[in-house]
Amino acid sequence: MRRSNAESLRNAARCGLLPLGLAATLSCQEHHARLHGLVLDPHSRPAVNAAITIDHGDEKPRRAFTDATGQFRVTRLPAGRLVVRVVAETERGPQIGAAAVNRAAADPRHVTIRTRPARKITGVVRGAAGEPIAGAWVSATPFGFAACRPLAQSSTTDEAGQYELTHVPCGRLELRAWSAVHRGATATLPHAGEPHAEVDLTMAEGEPVVHTVTLLGAAPKELESAHIDLRITAAAARHPLPPGLVRRDPNDATRWTIRGWPIADELRLATFADAVTFEPAESRIRAFCSNRTKRFHALVDEYRHIRGELVTDHELGLGGRRLVARAVRRGETVETTGITRADGSFEFRSPTPTGDHFVLRCPAEDLVLVDADSRRALRALRHPSQVFLQHGRRRFHEVEARPAWRLTGTAHTATGAPYPFAMISILLVDAERMIRRLPDWRTLGDDGGVFAVTDERGHFTLTGLDLTERDVIRVLVSGADGYGDHTAPLADNRAVDLGTIASSRGMNLTAAVTDPSGAPAIAAPIRIMTSGTLRPIYLATDRDGRFTARNLPPGPCIVALLDSLGQEVDHEISLGRDPSHATAVDLTIPQ
Repeated sequence: MRRSNAESLRNAARCGLLPLGLAATLSCQEHHARLHGLVLDPHSRPAVNAAITIDHGDEKPRRAFTDATGQFRVTRLPAGRLVVRVVAETERGPQIGAAAVNRAAADPRHVTIRTRPARKITGVVRGAAGEPIAGAWVSATPFGFAACRPLAQSSTTDEAGQYELTHVPCGRLELRAWSAVHRGATATLPHAGEPHAEVDLTMAEGEPVVHTVTLLGAAPKELESAHIDLRITAAAARHPLPPGLVRRDPNDATRWTIRGWPIADELRLATFADAVTFEPAESRIRAFCSNRTKRFHALVDEYRHIRGELVTDHELGLGGRRLVARAVRRGETVETTGITRADGSFEFRSPTPTGDHFVLRCPAEDLVLVDADSRRALRALRHPSQVFLQHGRRRFHEVEARPAWRLTGTAHTATGAPYPFAMISILLVDAERMIRRLPDWRTLGDDGGVFAVTDERGHFTLTGLDLTERDVIRVLVSGADGYGDHTAPLADNRAVDLGTIASSRGMNLTAAVTDPSGAPAIAAPIRIMTSGTLRPIYLATDRDGRFTARNLPPGPCIVALLDSLGQEVDHEISLGRDPSHATAVDLTIPQ
């Protein structure tokens, strides 16, 4: 494998997983939005008449079905985080898929979901003495990349201790059983394709494991909004959590307990509150660790605030501008806001402890922020305007506001028709400002490196961009109907119409994946990165261990698999330039 291509694409994929938007804490606005989606099977063919379920908080789930082209559309969805689940019945058994979508209130959103083989799992949860346990919580978490997380399922045992999980991925699974009065149970299911598996779970012997979290240094009023964010991982899988796992002590407002979860798993904790910031930003309890007590300390006043000045390129203070400081802590986005004074100075609460980074935004399309303290000659394009800073006790942040650029255009398919719901990404071409800025791309869109999605007519708009009239930009178009690659120099007009960007039919990649024993790897998670798009493609193999990716740009392509420990193993593949001939490869999952 050539290291340069592999490293660039791998870094892009990692950056694409930054949880700047996908795992955000969202305000409950009353706006409504629409969602358009495309459902594809493991060979990139449309999934016809697949059942769609959209969960959005406490409201009744919305339902829909895909049409003959695998598309669906749902309107009047609330703004906020949605989980879209797909069930497609086929002759060889059910196929399932899922995705988490961060719906903005204004612009339409498109999601592509790829399905994978599914099965049913049933069993009985018993105590250490063999007695059935009623009311135990059971979860099945797929082993794989972060895109697999929405596929996790959970159930509760009945009076006979029986549970049932339907439409569970066929690939490797991590099963967990939980009860507040037991020590929990764990099980790992290997890659398998049988339609029904029976797995009994037995709780460990002894008293339930108890972890304790204590918050120190905060006033009672500040603790009213405090909550503990808990993430549990094992074997590269992050588990869903049962309701009531994290409990606040009714007699001590500073104390929380986590009771009954199996000691074999790693726990990661963070603390959040509306009016106070706690440190450390994150604390970890390793598997089988005997120290199960963690303490978080409220920052004193001199550590709580970020201070600085917003100026123009003429060094004049810019007053009356709203600033938003955003920090991603434990996958949850924390935001604080402030308004600049008449002289451009600002001071408001920090979203993160000292030493941690945050993004400073000005939610306005007419300007872009630049870190005036930075001596870096290279800056990534930003949408919307963002500055990446580090919080410090005595640090004073000088931030410069510059006029922003606006780009518009229209994408067409290879047939000349409008290209709806295509992914649009932007790069700078000038070598002195970094030919490809993939490794340093920090301020990505919600879908991982996609700055815009075309509408039904193929139109797109990008605002709040940090550009100059000397720049040459590269516009990448990708989607189910082909790829496009357009280079354009910029003039001194900050509102640029890029015109029509034509796309071409792409290359097809087919692969057969086997496990270390040589058997087909069923529902094995796959990630594909190409040189012509910034967005990874996540899919899984079918019941024969095969998959097909269609309409990929020609050139180098990185296919990532996961070994038994969850480590990525990259395979570099060179795609040809003749769309009539597919590239076929054989891949093996390492031990």
